[in-house]
Formats: sequence, structure tokens, C-alpha cells
Amino acid sequence: METALDALARRRVAITSPCSRISISLSIHFRRTGGVSTWESLHVGVPVIAKLGNSVSARAAGAILKAVGLDDLVADDDDG
Repeated sequence: METALDALARRRVAITSPCSRISISLSIHFRRTGGVSTWESLHVGVPVIAKLGNSVSARAAGAILKAVGLDDLVADDDDG
């Protein structure tokens, strides 16, 4: 009999398996922020590069990366 933990593990593999083909995740502020996709990418070990925008929502990915100590992957502007 499958336990709830087994079912969760199976579901997690199903959710994250498409990310196994991703080499890098880019987060730029173009209509959407990179909050959820940044967490998902980091969760499965995909590096994320973020460019900060002017609004709070456009800075979500950068804030996440800085919070986990990946400051070098955050660009303040087009020049890096």
C-alpha cells in the first residue's frame, strides 16, 4: 500500500522532471516576475540569473537569489 509520503514523492518527481532539461533560468522583468520560477529552478538545482527591475515585483528573483547567498547572479542593470 502506498503511503502519503510515497504519493508526494511520486508527484514531486512528476512536477520537477521537465526541469531536468533546463541548463539555466533567466529572470528578467517582462510582464511577469520570477518569484515562483526562481524557487522552482533553485529547488531542482537549475542556476538562475536575474536582472533587477524598478518595482517590488520586478525585483523578486533578485531578492530570492540574494537571500540564499547568490548575489553574483543578480544584475542591477543592463551593464551587469
